Amino acid sequence: MEEIKNSSLKIEFEPLEKVILENSKSFEKHRDELARISKEHNEKIKTSAKKEVKYQLYFYGALTILFCLCTAFLSFGINQYQEKKYAEKELKFYSKEALQREAYLKEKKLTEKYKNWLEQKQKKPHQN
Repeated sequence: MEEIKNSSLKIEFEPLEKVILENSKSFEKHRDELARISKEHNEKIKTSAKKEVKYQLYFYGALTILFCLCTAFLSFGINQYQEKKYAEKELKFYSKEALQREAYLKEKKLTEKYKNWLEQKQKKPHQN
């Protein structure tokens, strides 16, 4: 304690009212500058937000186009698969019919007669 009392430092306390008045005057002087800085900051935020919205629209637009392309490709693949299954089913049916016809012709001994008739039919397709 004695060291503090013997020190050459002297602390003067300014009254609180004086400090408040000085801060108030300083604020009054810089109010316009603060408003300008705040306005610039708000404009920058708006510009940035607009860019974000634009990029978001591009992103969702690209996703929509990609979804449509995938759907079209999937639809085409499913359609091709169904056509293949239908063609295989018809091929199986007609091959079975041909085997049954051949068996019937052999059983009735009409194979030669059928071949001759078929050749005549192929030579003259426009006549019935």
